[in-house]
Amino acid sequence: MIQWQEVVWTLAALIGLGYAVWNGREARRDMRAVLISGTNGARLLWAKFSRLLHISLITIESLFAIIGIRAMFLVPSPKASSGIGQFITVVALVTASLLLTAVSIMWQRVHVAIATMLRKEAHHD
Repeated sequence: MIQWQEVVWTLAALIGLGYAVWNGREARRDMRAVLISGTNGARLLWAKFSRLLHISLITIESLFAIIGIRAMFLVPSPKASSGIGQFITVVALVTASLLLTAVSIMWQRVHVAIATMLRKEAHHD
């Protein structure tokens, strides 16, 4: 029997995974553009950081989703923690997933701001 807690943490992980994959694709494109242009310094550092960040986010959110999906197919043990222990576990997993999603969303905003700033600098040169 699938419990609501498993559904909540799996959905939180899948939403976070979606953001991480979407932004990870953008980070990969940035890394490719920086390598092709031969740019060094801050742009290369940002591209490397972005790629590593999104590989990490994708890995963690995937693990959270796998745990949630696996939990949905397991038969609950009568000895399994219930009540407050189970609630704390679910809150911890969902909170961690939502924090990772917030990091991915903030990366997207910073990325757009940096891209805008770089375009303005390029027009001044």
